Amino acid sequence: MKKTIAILLLGTMLLCTFFGCGSSQSGSTTSGTSAQESTPSSSAAGGGSSAEDSAHLTVWIPGTGDETYDRAFNTILEKYHEENPNVTFDLTFIPWSEFFTKLNAAFAGGVGPDIFELGYGQLGTLVANNNLLDVDSYIPADWDGWSDITETILIPGQKDGKTYGFLHPTTYMLLYRKDIAEQQGVSEDEMNFSNVEELMELARRMAVKENGETVMSGLEVGTAQAVSNEQRFYLFSLFMGQKNLWNEDLSANFASQTNIDALNALNSLVQDGTSLLNEPGNGVKHFIDGLSAMCIDDEMVLTQALNAFPGQVGAVAFDMDTLSLGVFMACNANTKYPEVSADLLTYFFDEEAQIIFAETMGRTPTRGSLMDWFSREEKNGNGQVIVESYKRAGPYSAHLNNKFLDLMSLLRVALEDVYYNNTDAGEALSNCAEEYNALF
Repeated sequence: MKKTIAILLLGTMLLCTFFGCGSSQSGSTTSGTSAQESTPSSSAAGGGSSAEDSAHLTVWIPGTGDETYDRAFNTILEKYHEENPNVTFDLTFIPWSEFFTKLNAAFAGGVGPDIFELGYGQLGTLVANNNLLDVDSYIPADWDGWSDITETILIPGQKDGKTYGFLHPTTYMLLYRKDIAEQQGVSEDEMNFSNVEELMELARRMAVKENGETVMSGLEVGTAQAVSNEQRFYLFSLFMGQKNLWNEDLSANFASQTNIDALNALNSLVQDGTSLLNEPGNGVKHFIDGLSAMCIDDEMVLTQALNAFPGQVGAVAFDMDTLSLGVFMACNANTKYPEVSADLLTYFFDEEAQIIFAETMGRTPTRGSLMDWFSREEKNGNGQVIVESYKRAGPYSAHLNNKFLDLMSLLRVALEDVYYNNTDAGEALSNCAEEYNALF
C-alpha cells in the first residue's frame, strides 16, 4: 500500500491546549473548513476491508490542537491521501483531561476511533479489554520499521509476542539553570553525575538560600500536584540498580530495600531543605516557575523551560540509565478497516512522517536511522543530549500492566505521605505494595 495522504476532514475537530490545560479552539483543514469534535465513526463496527476499498477513518489525538500539532498531523495525513485517494479522515483533538472518558465511552458503545494515540498508562488496560488491534497480522514482516525502530520503542507496546501499539517516546535528562549554576559556583563540567550520592551533592550545591531559608530547590523532587512523583522515585531506584516497578506476574516490585533506600534519599532532600514541596493548589513544575535550579525531565519540559528562561537552560545526558515514557499510537480492534488502519499506523512511524513530527513538534524520532540527523537538526541545539539519553532509556517494565493507573495512584499517595509527613519509607512502600497486590 502506498504511503502518503491529504486529509479530507468531513467531520469536526476539537483543538485544545496540551494535556487538557485549555479551552477548545477552532481549527482548519487543508480545505479551509473549521471543525468541532467529531462523533466516533460507525465504521469501527467489526468486519474487514481490503486496502483497495474506500475507507473513512476516525483519528483521535489527545492533547493540544495548537498550530504545531494541527500542522504535523494534517501534513502527514495529507501525504497519505495523495497516494491513497480512496481513504478519508475525521481528525479530532481532545484534551487529556477528557480523552479517556470519551475513549472509554466510545469503546463501550462499539464506535471507538479507528486509530488513536493514548497515554502510557492506558495501553495495558485497553489490551486487557481486547480494544486494541494486534497489528502484526497486518504489517508486513519485511517492513523496515521492525529493524530500524529500537526495542525500547517496540517492547512497551507488545504483550505475549503481539504488537498493539508503537511508542512516540520522551526521554529523561538532567535540566539545569545556567545562571543559577554560575551564581552557585558550579561549572558546566560538574553538571553530571554517575551515582545518587553525586546527584544529591550537586542538588545541595545548586539550592539557593537566603537567610538560611531555601528559596530555590537544588533539585525538583516532584509532588503529585505538579509532577508525576513516581517517575523521580523510579529514577532514583534505577540509579541504585533496581529495575521494573512490577514483576512479570504484575506483582509489586517497589518495596525492596533498594527502593526504600531510594525513597529515603529523595526524602532527605526534602527534609534538609534542598528541595521544596509544592504549595497546595500549585500545579506548576518548580523548574518552570523558577523555584528549582535543576530537574530530571523530558524534551517537552526542556522546551517549556527554554521558553521561560531563554538562553539560561542547559541539558545533560548523565552517565546512568534513564526513563523512557511518551504516547502510543494504536488501532481499534474492531475497526472495519484493519488493513488500512495498520498501514496508516506504519506510515506515522516511517522516516518521512517521523521527520515531520521532529521538525514541526520537536518529537524525538523513533528510528535509529534518523538519530544522527536529529542530533544535528534539533532546533534547540540539544539533539545530541537527547539522542544520548534516548540510548540509555527504558520503560517502567517490559510487561504491560492493566493496573498501571491504580498502581500510580496508590504509589503517589505513599510518596506524598513520606515527603509531607516524614512517614517511614519502608512502611509506606510496604503498605502500598500490599494494597496494590490485593487488586489481583
